[in-house]
Amino acid sequence: MNKSAYRPLTFLCLAGMLLAACRPAIPTPLPLTAIPLPTAEDKDIPPVALAAQAALAQKLGLLIENVAIQNVEPALWSDSCLGLGAADEMCAQVLTSGYLVTLLAEGQIYEYRTDLDGTIVRPVVADEETRAAVAAVQQALADLLTIDPASITVVSVDSVDWPDACLGVPTPGACAQVITPGYRIILSVSGQSYEFHTNLDGSLVIPAYAVGDQSRQPIIKLTSTDAQGDCEQIVVTGTGVGVSPCDNTPEVKSFPGMQRSVELGIWQARFAAFEVIGKDGSLKFDGRGTLTAELEEQRGLIAWTRLTELDVSRLPSDPPAGLLIDWRRTGGIAGVCNRLMIFESGFAYARSCNDAALGQTLLPLEQLKLLYNWRDTLASSLVTASDNVTDGFNYDLLFNGAGSQTPDDTTKQAMLVLAAQLYALLVQ
Repeated sequence: MNKSAYRPLTFLCLAGMLLAACRPAIPTPLPLTAIPLPTAEDKDIPPVALAAQAALAQKLGLLIENVAIQNVEPALWSDSCLGLGAADEMCAQVLTSGYLVTLLAEGQIYEYRTDLDGTIVRPVVADEETRAAVAAVQQALADLLTIDPASITVVSVDSVDWPDACLGVPTPGACAQVITPGYRIILSVSGQSYEFHTNLDGSLVIPAYAVGDQSRQPIIKLTSTDAQGDCEQIVVTGTGVGVSPCDNTPEVKSFPGMQRSVELGIWQARFAAFEVIGKDGSLKFDGRGTLTAELEEQRGLIAWTRLTELDVSRLPSDPPAGLLIDWRRTGGIAGVCNRLMIFESGFAYARSCNDAALGQTLLPLEQLKLLYNWRDTLASSLVTASDNVTDGFNYDLLFNGAGSQTPDDTTKQAMLVLAAQLYALLVQ
């Protein structure tokens, strides 16, 4: 998604081969030193949150450690009953300061209202539709990031009448212009926020965008030096990306849409912070996750950074820059048309053939290793196959390699199987 024409990816070799793409090759560096970056310390939990946690644990008959505190925010309630008084209950009509506490237990979200010191703690009774919508959004984000839904914090849930059937999110194709009641749900993972739009029962969930940190502090900083000694840096923040000589400050341009922002959130949520330094380049990443990025994952992050910089420059490319596998399945009784694209960044995208988005994922490590082995050793080729039955499917797979070997039949079949399995996973 950026800048000049995408040149074949070469390797920055972070310990052996940390890829570099679109730029002059970065020679094999000296051995690298991983430098863990500092992480923020957890804040003290307010006593009112502990009171709400204890109340819910007692109500559900759970151990208190099985009730997770998701969020605590100041609030101003309309009366002494915290706005939750029953019809026959006497409530003093005085503004009451307190907190809204969000809890997670057994996969369900619960809200409690309290006064300032936790003397009054009252549950908010959520209807089943609201809980279903929240659960659907949590599961959608958990699948996207490949994490446990219990690690996702619910920041807010707001009732909204969306202006169309696409829930107010620009979507390829036509959207029925009908008012659609639903929810705007904000979730948070490791400091990165995500907005989702749903209908009333959560049967339709559409990601809106990653809210993210609006600061201009770098999340990714990639530097490389070419054969002439010129140093270039690409800097990615929570809102965009910029490129400049290393001795200048890059102008950060906003991401053109939600896709790159969501993907940045996936990188941050999955991997811990690290810094690697090579002879002719470096990569610094401010991650919030727990996994240590292996060489192939570092390579994917570098490719993603370069592709994102191309994206912001809005330079067209056909085929898309960094595309390694473009798989299509057509035919069948219903005349289906399926497409899966896998990029050097390690992201795979399921599409319909009219380019409607159906799902995306970041490949796990073992699949990344396989993908990069193919890319480095095999020549570009077109793989075709057919079910050879009436109303069967036809398969076409375009592979863009940088090697010289022609793929054998076993490898071609492995490519077809990988693509079909990924597509099935993303659209299920």
